[in-house]
Amino acid sequence: MNFEIVYWHWIALGLSLMAVEIFLLSFTIFWFGIAAIIIGLLLFLFSDISLAIQIILWAVLSLVTAFLWFKYIKPLSGRRQLNDKTIAKLQGEVGNVIKGNDNDTMRGRLRFPAPIAGDDEWNFISEQKVVVGDRVQIIDVQDNCLNVKKS
Repeated sequence: MNFEIVYWHWIALGLSLMAVEIFLLSFTIFWFGIAAIIIGLLLFLFSDISLAIQIILWAVLSLVTAFLWFKYIKPLSGRRQLNDKTIAKLQGEVGNVIKGNDNDTMRGRLRFPAPIAGDDEWNFISEQKVVVGDRVQIIDVQDNCLNVKKS
């Protein structure tokens, strides 16, 4: 059986893997797709790369891109790391509600006039009903979510 993989096979594989990510939402397969597209572009530029080298390069690029995502890029947009000192600074701060809480979850979003712990918008939980424009005061921090009360 004589089968040759050409550049567009890799690009199609990459796009397919990226499309599958829409349904999985783990943001892992996406990087395998990016690596496949890179291999497709390399094969387009240098058409004499053997299949074994293509597969090895794809595996290495997949691991590198996934590692870079989880190690360096994702933490920049992920959960805030709050230590006890930061939590103590947050308690008592007052912010304005920009998204009121609903009756089911009692969760909402608030904004501070100046960034606190690196961000000026935070999610909150309140046992009281609050609406957009209300001023709330932080009483506690749990799981990077602020517990607030009307001030």
